[in-house]
This record gives sequence, C-alpha cells and structure tokens, in this order.
Amino acid sequence: MAVDNSGIAFHYKVLKENTADSKTLVKFLIEMQRIYRIKDTIIVADKTISQNANLRYLKQKGYKYILQKHIDILGKEDKAFIVNKQGFVQENEYFTKSRFGESIW
Repeated sequence: MAVDNSGIAFHYKVLKENTADSKTLVKFLIEMQRIYRIKDTIIVADKTISQNANLRYLKQKGYKYILQKHIDILGKEDKAFIVNKQGFVQENEYFTKSRFGESIW
C-alpha cells in the first residue's frame, strides 16, 4: 500500500494469498515509479521484506527506509542497546529510544 503525506492510501495491490512478501517489494516500487514518478519516498516494512536483494535494491535506488529486523540476528552491541534500560524517553504512554546506524547493505 502507498500513502500520501497525510497517511491516506492512494495505491494498493491485493496479491494471491501464498505470495511471499519478500518477492513483492521491488515489483511494487517499479510500478509505483512508473505510474506516479514519485521523488521522495520512505519505505516502511516489516521483517518479511528485509531480504538482501530488497535491501540492495533500496540502497541502490536511493530510497529511505525503515525496516524491522529479527533481534536474534543482531550483533552483541545492537542487542545490548535494545535491552539496556537507560536512554528511554517517555512519549505519551510509550517509552522509546532510537539511534541511527550505517547500513551494511
């Protein structure tokens, strides 16, 4: 699904129920670019999209992205950051913390 700056959907696809998520991203982005010629895009996706080929494509094409990662494949430093109770900030009823890292893809 693609949404505008207000979060309103303007394009979506319904796929066959057994279509692997990891196989849909690149085709969808190519279709979106062909139809809308979008200039500034941020991809937000769950861990099923975080495949090497997808990450390389996003990086190669200059897309900004936010992807979920499996915690069990993270390095020691990343795991320590996640479980360390220091550094959290309360935002309404949620506690959050974040950091930026260089992509290895």
